[in-house]
Amino acid sequence: MNRKEFLEKLAYLLQDIEDVERDEALQYYDNYFDEAGTENEIQVINDLGSPERIAAIIKAGLENRFDNDIEFSEKGMDNAYYKEAREIIEAVDHENHHEKRKNNFKGNPERNRILIILILIGIVILAFSGLFGVGISALAFVLAVGIGILVGGVVCLAGALACIIHGFVLLSATPGMGLIILAAGFALIALAVVFFVVEKALIKAVPLAVNGIINLVKRIINKVGEMI
Repeated sequence: MNRKEFLEKLAYLLQDIEDVERDEALQYYDNYFDEAGTENEIQVINDLGSPERIAAIIKAGLENRFDNDIEFSEKGMDNAYYKEAREIIEAVDHENHHEKRKNNFKGNPERNRILIILILIGIVILAFSGLFGVGISALAFVLAVGIGILVGGVVCLAGALACIIHGFVLLSATPGMGLIILAAGFALIALAVVFFVVEKALIKAVPLAVNGIINLVKRIINKVGEMI
C-alpha cells in the first residue's frame, strides 16, 4: 500500500462523518506524509498502521484533538496524541479480533450447509453399506441353510427309497425286520417332506427380505433428502 491508496482507503472509511471533520483528518494525515518525505512513505504507513486503525481513532471522537507536535526521527513518527490513543487502538484491535474469531466460529452459512449435506451423504453411504453387508450376510446364511435343507431332503428321500426296497425284500424272509425297515423308510419320507416344506418357505421369504431391505434404504434416503 502506498500513500495514495492509504489516504483513499481512509477517506472511504470516513464517509459517515461530517465533511469538515473528514477533510480536516485527511489533511492532517496528508501533512504527515509531507513532513516525513517521499523517501519515508513506507515507514510512515508502518507507523500509522492500517487505515482502519486511524479511522477507529477518528470515529472515537478524537478527530478534533490533532496535535501539531509531529516529529520524525530514525525511530519513526513521534506524535503525543498518537501515543495517548494507543489504548483505544488496542481496544479496537481486540474487538475486531474477537469478532473475527466469532465469525470464523460461525462460519459461512452456505459452506456449513454444504458441510452438513456432505456429512449426511456420508451417513447415508455408511448406513447403506452396513445394511448392504448385513443383507448379503443374511442372504448368504439363508442360501446356505436352504442348500443344507434341500440336500437333507434329497438324502432322506434317497434313504427312504432304499429302506422301502430293502424292507420289501426282507418281508418274505424276516417279516419283522422288513416291517421295521419299511417304517424307517416311510419316516424318512415324512422327514423329507418336512425339509421340502421348509425349503419352500425359505424360497418365499428371501424375496420378501430383499424387498424389506430395499424399502428400508429408500426410506432412509427419502428422510435424508427431506432433511437436506
